[in-house]
Amino acid sequence: MNEVLPAIGISAAILLPVVVFIVIISMAAVKRGEAAQHPSGPSTPSSHDVPDSAHHVEQIATPPAKPAKAAVAAADEVNVGLILILGAGLFTLMMVLFLAVSFIEHLI
Repeated sequence: MNEVLPAIGISAAILLPVVVFIVIISMAAVKRGEAAQHPSGPSTPSSHDVPDSAHHVEQIATPPAKPAKAAVAAADEVNVGLILILGAGLFTLMMVLFLAVSFIEHLI
């Protein structure tokens, strides 16, 4: 047991900066995506602010199309919660497996 706590501390010391780095990169990617959606900046009006009575909108407007049949079944949609649960479950399973291998090695 004396070896387990320092090993956990070393693992945490390695993983914590990695997690912080991933969070910072994710935040930068999201902000970059937001900037790509609104290249002119938040102070200028976007194309969604144009009223429907505008001349060029009336010329382009077409009657609404018939709703298309769903090509993908609802069961095929990606569920983020399920992915997170499966990932946490696999992580826990691997940690238990590593712990069992460690115990077996100490017994031999």
